[in-house]
Amino acid sequence: MEFHYNRGERHTWLIGDAGYPLEPWLLTPLTHYPEETRQYQYTKKHCKARNVVERFFGVFKSMWRCLSYQRVLMYAPDTAGKIVNACAIIHNMRIHYRLPVQLIEDCIEQEPVGGNNRINDNNEIVDRIGPRVVAMRIQKQLMANWFPNYVDGG
Repeated sequence: MEFHYNRGERHTWLIGDAGYPLEPWLLTPLTHYPEETRQYQYTKKHCKARNVVERFFGVFKSMWRCLSYQRVLMYAPDTAGKIVNACAIIHNMRIHYRLPVQLIEDCIEQEPVGGNNRINDNNEIVDRIGPRVVAMRIQKQLMANWFPNYVDGG
């Protein structure tokens, strides 16, 4: 994502947990805000989206053991990517044809990030004020767009 961001793509983001630093291309949760704030609502939706992703990863890895054997990458990154893509194609075919599959729940308590707003189309701004400040502005603008009926918690 950083590569795509640096090449001018400004309409998609990764979502990460609080262990990652906020970046213009990586959205992280904001903690310790009251429920009536945009920050709280943003974090609630962010966590819901992460939960969906984490549950999918759990289901995907339980169906395709080759993706998680001993939690190590057993193939060259390019080959591993092709294996993941092949598994995804077969997974989608199973869904399309309604083939039964035994799902192993891998639930993680956590909420989709949405929106198609055009934010930060100007590379010069990033160069001038730095990626962290740009990331904070992106995050704040997304919250204002998605949760206009909530107060800004600061």
